[in-house]
Amino acid sequence: MAKKRKNKNRTKKGYFHLVVIYFTLLCLIAVGIGLGVKSLFNKFAIDLPSPTELVNYEISLPSKVYDCRGKLIHTFAKEKRVLITYDELPQSVIDAIVSTEDVNFYSHFGIDIKGTLRAALKNIRRGSASQGASTLTQQLARNLFLSHERSYIRKLKEAMVTFLIEDEFSKEEIMEIYFNKVYLGDGVYGLGRASKYYFGKALVDLSIGESATLIGMLQRPNYFDPRDRPVRTINRRNTVLWRMYKTGTISKKVYHQEMALPLVCADKETQDLNSYYLYYIGNKLVNKYSKKALYEEGLSIHLSLDWDLSLYADTLLSNQLDKLEEKMGYKIRYSDYEKRVSDIQTPYLQGGLLILDAHSGHVKAMIGGRNFKHSKLNRIMQSRRQVGSAIKPVLYTAALENGYTASTVIRDDTLKIKMWGYDKIPHLEDAPDSLLAIPSYVDSLKKLERKYLYYPKNYSKKVGGYMTLRHALKHSYNVFAMKTMYDIGKKTVSAKSDKFGIKVPPYYSSALGTSELKPIDIITAYTTFPNQGKRVKPIFIEKVFDKHGNLLEEPTTENIQVCEPDVAYLMSDILKSVTKPGGTAGSSFSNKEDYRWESAGKTGTTDDYKDAWFIGMNGKYVCGIWTGFDNYSPIPKDTLGVQFDSLNFKIDGMGHGMGGGSTCAPIASRIMGRLIVNDNNGEIPPANDSRYSFQKPIDVVEVWIDRTTGFRSLKATNRMKEVFTTRFPLPPYQRPGIKYNFPPLYSYDDPNPFIVEELNN
Repeated sequence: MAKKRKNKNRTKKGYFHLVVIYFTLLCLIAVGIGLGVKSLFNKFAIDLPSPTELVNYEISLPSKVYDCRGKLIHTFAKEKRVLITYDELPQSVIDAIVSTEDVNFYSHFGIDIKGTLRAALKNIRRGSASQGASTLTQQLARNLFLSHERSYIRKLKEAMVTFLIEDEFSKEEIMEIYFNKVYLGDGVYGLGRASKYYFGKALVDLSIGESATLIGMLQRPNYFDPRDRPVRTINRRNTVLWRMYKTGTISKKVYHQEMALPLVCADKETQDLNSYYLYYIGNKLVNKYSKKALYEEGLSIHLSLDWDLSLYADTLLSNQLDKLEEKMGYKIRYSDYEKRVSDIQTPYLQGGLLILDAHSGHVKAMIGGRNFKHSKLNRIMQSRRQVGSAIKPVLYTAALENGYTASTVIRDDTLKIKMWGYDKIPHLEDAPDSLLAIPSYVDSLKKLERKYLYYPKNYSKKVGGYMTLRHALKHSYNVFAMKTMYDIGKKTVSAKSDKFGIKVPPYYSSALGTSELKPIDIITAYTTFPNQGKRVKPIFIEKVFDKHGNLLEEPTTENIQVCEPDVAYLMSDILKSVTKPGGTAGSSFSNKEDYRWESAGKTGTTDDYKDAWFIGMNGKYVCGIWTGFDNYSPIPKDTLGVQFDSLNFKIDGMGHGMGGGSTCAPIASRIMGRLIVNDNNGEIPPANDSRYSFQKPIDVVEVWIDRTTGFRSLKATNRMKEVFTTRFPLPPYQRPGIKYNFPPLYSYDDPNPFIVEELNN
């Protein structure tokens, strides 16, 4: 009995407490009306918005990102929102909100006295404050300018701001602001965004039931989540429909029809596949304008990105890496990891890609890895990797400027490099006979000497003999490249690399791509060749406008002269051999269904197959692809001998290994083909379209040469047409006693020369 009396006492106290609350509120309202809002406003003015703030209040706007075709692809938003006007609100939404939240909205002055009294009486009868009485204007005042603390002072301020809002804005304006500001769960703000997010529709296309669902969510957005909690959301929707029926805004027939319909939501939006690109430009914009500007001030950002191409390239790259992992039998694969986990170590095979317009610098695609959530490391923009033979066009550009031509001949044979410090160690030839009689001493000297000797080898592990520069680059012979560097000088090559925008130290090993470079730098260096000898700086963002449409930035193309146009064309023409039959990427460009236009490029593979590259180009675009492991692990030896068909990635036969020609080039041809089709709005231009051909300067001529000797030829056999510039002497005809068209300063036709590598030479 004592317990029962205690509960009764609590109930009485609850009634008394509610009576006090509502009596006080009514008194405050009466005081506000009787004494005037002005006197109360003066008392609390320090914390309340001024009329100017009310009129000029702006809701934070997301910045919208568009691709090169004007397609909206992303928004940077503090609050995900799409602004709407009152005229865009369907009648079903207006009816639902008024019927459910504020039935006297169009007749009260901000505070519904009748509704407040009715709610107070109901709560007193029930003994709890379950019945709300806030009008839409009160809710707006609270959400815009006030906190959600529970106190009489806050209630008083809310009433005062409510009066100010009603005085400054029409009912239509209040409802417009309300629907743009309101929160609807999962980071979604505003009804315009919510209709698209939950139902995949514009506001005007919402059904009565869908309108009721969104209005029902306002009470508790996360609790009434239509995707995660459909049953309770349907019940809440039906409650809103019932209130609409009771207020006469829908008929009984419509009420029952809408109640019977299932709740169907649009698929949940997934993360952007191009997050590496968006993350990169987002950081650039924050650094230039501010985080607030990007997330709240409604910028319009127009990218050079081709969204369709980027999705296509991402799919091809991902599929290729999946196939490689499966066929090579890697123990750790991408498929072993949940796709949604964030910021983890990624020991699986990685890849990256960059495509840009060689003339404008516009970046059409940039993929920094296989999964942005797994790892935000942008392997195109941030990583430094050895580039292997992809460096050779830089070396041979310097050679073409220093007396070499495409028909210059060097013997590709065994080569030994004395590394720096070789002359400072003891050698067998200098040792006394007494020590040479000690086997252990002799063995130790031999081991020490081997540490200071480097024997560069070709990818095939075979020597090629006498060959032209074109042949050497087509088949990527390493000894030829290193002898060329020795001939023209390490410093000459290093200085030329600076012009290309990359830093290659003056070491002979640099001729084989041992320097670690950022992928974006080596790929951008190739824009020199189709762009008349000028390297272009990449442009990711084409234009930025503020919310009023004023242009904030429009980057202009910036070119850096690397070499003369004729040299650039000669290099491009030589690189065409790489993508022709017999070249290291020839099989990948043999399928004319994938790619039919002019093409050139270079593969690259580093020691132990740690990195594989292909950088391809035509007369307009450059496409670079890299694959490897983040931890610089060598690609396992048991992966050697696999070659992929360029169309369907099936095993075609045994090859030399996981080089750039078998890993990267097969998808490059298909991506570049799609790029050209996109460039022509889905049409396939003719194979001889001049936009995608390398433009020959007027001082470039074609001359018949002997394929073997490199000399000019009058014979009808064993000859080919070769390109030369008239700025330099053309190759001579063969003379007695001279077998090959050697370089002008060539003086070491010894089959096994020693080359001394000096640190400061």
